[in-house]
Amino acid sequence: MRSRPRVVNRNGDLGVANRSPTRDIRLVAEKRQPPPGPPPTLLQRVVAKVAPIGCGGLFVAGLVAMIWQSCDTHSGIYEAGDAFFADLKAGRVEAAYRSLATSRRAQLDLEAFRRATDHRVYRSHEEVVLGEVESFEQSTEACVVGTASLPDGEWGLELYLVKEGDAWRVHSFAIQPPAQMQRMHLLEICY
Repeated sequence: MRSRPRVVNRNGDLGVANRSPTRDIRLVAEKRQPPPGPPPTLLQRVVAKVAPIGCGGLFVAGLVAMIWQSCDTHSGIYEAGDAFFADLKAGRVEAAYRSLATSRRAQLDLEAFRRATDHRVYRSHEEVVLGEVESFEQSTEACVVGTASLPDGEWGLELYLVKEGDAWRVHSFAIQPPAQMQRMHLLEICY
């Protein structure tokens, strides 16, 4: 077997005769040259590596905030229900009455409201937990089911709320004793 003849190329390197001189020039040009000037400091190297991660993190945080805001459509409903029950428990019947929807106050005077809420579920509950929200009528009406904890058990409750301007207001409310095995439909308008 014969070997190829060896020749000296333009760069003075010992190479193979059929090797292209253009390829040798390309190999030299492809070698990375350090950038001109002093080498980067430790801080500059850290910032160069961390900055893209920080920008990506800010982008993801902004995206999560936008999604959270678009998904959090029921917070006003829960706030109105919680405030209603907190006012009744604290004995602020007039405040709870003022938080009712305008259309409900037109049907129910303060004394009738006071009699309707003169029950230990409204006045001495340990905790009220509002659960599932069902919105309808272009999201200007909603029903919420929940429970009120008392020493003798969990009472079922249901609220019907309407949106007035930007605020949710309680329109109707009902309770169910704990002896019931299955939750009943308490407010006809919700079904």
